[in-house]
Amino acid sequence: MTRRKAPLDDGPPLFSDEERGDTIGRGWRWLIRLVAVAALGAAALGVAALREDEHAGPVSAPAPTASAAVDQDLQHAAREVRLLSAEDSRLRSISLGEALGVSRIDGTLVLGARTAPYTLESLLSTGAATRVSRSVVVVTEPVAVRRGARLDLHAPGTSLRLTSTPEGYTSLVSWGGSISLSGDAGTPLVVEGWDTDTDQPDVTTEDGRAYVRVKDGSLDVAHVRLRHLGYWSGRTGGLSLTGSSETTAVADVVDATIGDLHIGFYVSGAEKVRMRRSTIVDPQRHGLELTNRSEDVKVDRVTVRSAGEDGVSVSNGTSHVTLKRVTLTGAAGYGLDVDGSPLAQGPNSAGYGIGNYAGLDLLDSKVLGNAAGAVRVHSLDHVVVTDSLVRGARSGLVLDGPAKGVEISDSALTGDDGAGLVLTDDIRSATVSGTTVAGTEIGVEVDDSQVELDTNTITVGTGHGVRVSGSDARASLSGNTINGRGSGAVQGRDGATVHQEGATAGKWVYRPAALMWAERHSAVMPFLLVLVVPMVGVVFILRRRRQQRELRRLLEETLVARGRSAISTYVVPRPPEAPPAEPAEPPVATEPETMPAPAAVLTAPEPEPAAPSGHTFDAAALAGREFATTREFAVAAVVEAGYPASLVARVLRVPTSRVKEWAAQATDAP
Repeated sequence: MTRRKAPLDDGPPLFSDEERGDTIGRGWRWLIRLVAVAALGAAALGVAALREDEHAGPVSAPAPTASAAVDQDLQHAAREVRLLSAEDSRLRSISLGEALGVSRIDGTLVLGARTAPYTLESLLSTGAATRVSRSVVVVTEPVAVRRGARLDLHAPGTSLRLTSTPEGYTSLVSWGGSISLSGDAGTPLVVEGWDTDTDQPDVTTEDGRAYVRVKDGSLDVAHVRLRHLGYWSGRTGGLSLTGSSETTAVADVVDATIGDLHIGFYVSGAEKVRMRRSTIVDPQRHGLELTNRSEDVKVDRVTVRSAGEDGVSVSNGTSHVTLKRVTLTGAAGYGLDVDGSPLAQGPNSAGYGIGNYAGLDLLDSKVLGNAAGAVRVHSLDHVVVTDSLVRGARSGLVLDGPAKGVEISDSALTGDDGAGLVLTDDIRSATVSGTTVAGTEIGVEVDDSQVELDTNTITVGTGHGVRVSGSDARASLSGNTINGRGSGAVQGRDGATVHQEGATAGKWVYRPAALMWAERHSAVMPFLLVLVVPMVGVVFILRRRRQQRELRRLLEETLVARGRSAISTYVVPRPPEAPPAEPAEPPVATEPETMPAPAAVLTAPEPEPAAPSGHTFDAAALAGREFATTREFAVAAVVEAGYPASLVARVLRVPTSRVKEWAAQATDAP
């Protein structure tokens, strides 16, 4: 009969807490971590507060919220819309019925048909205007000029002030008649909106503002300064000419200086419009707006500066526009924005045509320094650009189709942050010759369009001088000079057809595409490195974990072998048969012998022996062996199998310095 075995005792731990380096209790460790996190958070908040103080300006009243500002703008807009509706109703009532001589309708002085023109004296004699000094006349009533009548205000050196107050405003409107405003070359006529309550120019539009308009008639302006006029719409924009398909509206504007108008000069449904030697400054919206099927517009030696939207805006339906010797600068939108697309895409009740409108000549002009871009032309046939300087904050000249008949010659096209010339969306039969084109990455960009490039000078920073893309794209190049650097001076892609006659001249430096991409995205590279470093580190982590698993397996085998050896000591052999009188003493079970943990020795750690190049760890040196102590296993793993001391220490969960010390002692032992 065998005796019951005593319960197994795990024995004392292999290493003490001090040997493991665990000299601080778990509770204290968590407390230290919480304090560290709190300190880091407080430091971050402190830095943020200091930066806020550095950038903070003087203390002032809080600015209105964005929502409040939007609500206020909507209220102003709603009020201006109501004023415009009332203004349209007033003019419709005046236009009805026959008008002969001078009359008043709804507080408006109506000038009826007659042979002789009405003059400034006519306004003064009827009480619609008052002379307050030798050079100042104040118009106190709205004036309407009916068909068959002409208002001729020739007053050199005179300031004609159109009353414009919060309680109401005046206007000079021709409804089928004609208006002429003129001064002399040295002594212009000044026409301006004037707030008689404050005796100051009217600079606000929310309560309406005085304006000048000719509908279905003629407008003549010569040697005139127009200021502080117009609100909300084109027809009340300040200086406007409006017509219709049944009537003719014409204008001749020369030597006019137009400042702070809602729209500098608004032309709608007019034909035969001429504007020469004039300046438009600080319009709230467009400087010159041509719309609603206007045609035959010629603008010569006109400067538009600091427009709130586009310098010149040509909307769809307008055709045959010539801009010669114009300067368009400082607009918040484009310098020149043209839309020639059809008013309808198919049969329609209005009878509009379904083809593109045509005709834009930009001659000997300068378009530069405009926020959105220089020149953009959409779906307009027969565009001519010659002897012009076009420079955009993004691209220079952008033509998008469908359109046909583009001729660009002897010009300079520059895109400060884009292409100098862009032809896109089915531009057909385009020719570019004798032109200097400059861009950042692309000089000339051709997308699904067709172009001939002849004797041009094209310069880019890093990219391609000419890039042609799209299965319908075709480019023919001859005699061009292309300067820059990149993977190719000319690039064709996505099925594009590129034909070059002769070698391309110029200084071109080859740069690989990958290097170009890295240069263009230099700001992204540090972030990519942040990702690459952990990815590289993953390889080392996986390798180290594989080595740890191998060491743990060997350690487990050693421990199992030791356990089996210890368990075998508990087996009690069957006692021999003895006489009953002398029973044998029961055998005493012996406890398994355990090796005491080595005492901690505080010594300076020695450098870890470097493994030879190409060294592989010899796990076989440990396999199948039994070690009396963990120290013996550690020494064998480092000295015989060649594992790093740091890896062995991590597996055994002891300080690395301890493993190095054991290995050094074993190596130094005789």
